[in-house]
Amino acid sequence: MKKLLGLALTLALVIPSGPASAELLKNLKVMGGVDLQGTSARNVVDFRTRANPLSGTSGRDHIGTMASRVWAGLGWDLLDDVHAKVTLRKNNKSWGDAGAGVGQGAGGSEAIGAGGVQAATFVNEAYVKVDKMMGHLDTTWGRQFWGEPGDLIAFWGPKNVYGLFVTAIDALSASASNDWMTFQGIAGKTAGNTIGTVQTGAAVGDTDVQGIDVGWKMLPVKVNTFLWHRQIRNVGAVGAPPTNAAAGGVNDNLWLYGAKLRGEAMGGWFSATAALNSGQARGAGTATGVPSPSANYIGKGLLLDAGYKLDVADIGGFTPWFTWGWGSGRHDTSSNHNENFITIAPDFRPGVIYGRFPAALSPAATALGNTINGAATAGYDGAAGVATAGLTNRIIWGGGMKFNCARNQKMTVGASFWDFSYQRSTQAGAGPAAAQGNRHIGSELDLQVDWAHSENVMLSGGWATFQPGGFIKETSRATATGAGAGVSPATMLFADLSIKF
Repeated sequence: MKKLLGLALTLALVIPSGPASAELLKNLKVMGGVDLQGTSARNVVDFRTRANPLSGTSGRDHIGTMASRVWAGLGWDLLDDVHAKVTLRKNNKSWGDAGAGVGQGAGGSEAIGAGGVQAATFVNEAYVKVDKMMGHLDTTWGRQFWGEPGDLIAFWGPKNVYGLFVTAIDALSASASNDWMTFQGIAGKTAGNTIGTVQTGAAVGDTDVQGIDVGWKMLPVKVNTFLWHRQIRNVGAVGAPPTNAAAGGVNDNLWLYGAKLRGEAMGGWFSATAALNSGQARGAGTATGVPSPSANYIGKGLLLDAGYKLDVADIGGFTPWFTWGWGSGRHDTSSNHNENFITIAPDFRPGVIYGRFPAALSPAATALGNTINGAATAGYDGAAGVATAGLTNRIIWGGGMKFNCARNQKMTVGASFWDFSYQRSTQAGAGPAAAQGNRHIGSELDLQVDWAHSENVMLSGGWATFQPGGFIKETSRATATGAGAGVSPATMLFADLSIKF
């Protein structure tokens, strides 16, 4: 009785009285999911099956993991026009691995936990949504997901890369619509300095992002126009020259603008995304290829996608498709312009192997119990860094066929072929000299089977191989650890399970 009375008094002190507190968890909704990612791969790090006799370094890299991601969210109405949501996520350690799991650290970046459930459990969404502010805008305040998976321009949310990690953005977003147009806008921060730290001396690298997307109705095709701005704050010493991020003194300002089109008719579809860069590039020369003097962003990119679904009675549906992407690359690293096509938070990752192991996204392999040659690797081909999200200095094209059997509509079988090249050879991987002018990264063949057990349960599996191109072959032979050694194809078997509730 005393314990019950104490609990009642505690709740009375914590929860204020009044009409609002009586329905604190009104319309409570519970949502969540479980993702399992099974990966068995060879040669995805250095494209070598045998040890290098000249360097004495073992080149036999094997990956065999079953990674998992569990997430759960709560959504409820705080008031009639104010809604709240909190999503927790835990990335488990690899099965059979005694190490810690992979988690999302401060600022949305990946970090390896120190161990235990607390170290691997993270808040991916924590926001309130206010309806019809100023009569028109639905606004969301706090940490949130944004965009669509696979988008070329910007996406924050769950990724299916090796390790199954998640990104989020701390931002204010807003949306509105009428009979003529739809509007989406976001303003947030993807990297920030510690609160209370005085921003003097060396650059602090705060990164602010703002974007708007306007969709135009009453047109024969779906049209969206967009404008983004990313600013990296480089607050250096007073009077520091406008050189680069290391020296500080000025801000890096990237502007990105363009349009998206999509049309559908008679079973076919076509989509296109075109974008241009502008602004002032002041990044570190060793990291981005931008020279010490200030440069201007002038990159451009184009992504096209088309397909057609043909239904044959008593046989099934055939869906051929084709994708082509082009992103400009830097002509030279001495002129005062940066031609590399750069977007905000791209998630365009085509191909099973190329898409699962982008060096810019994947966490260290040791985080999942895989030490390659005694050291961590940042992902697919960590030495050359050929895989990345987006179309920066890339020409990527691919096509394939999907077949859905009429007798068993839950199963879809697909085959695809992808080809990857650099748009220019002046800045890539180990350097232009090592590549001997070669721009061809490689080609990939994928075979995949999807089984839709139900609306919320999907099982996928298959096989893929990546054949190294001239760029990888030349740079591999030119490196100190690979001098004189040949390269081998990368191969992978995978089995993934996704459950949502």
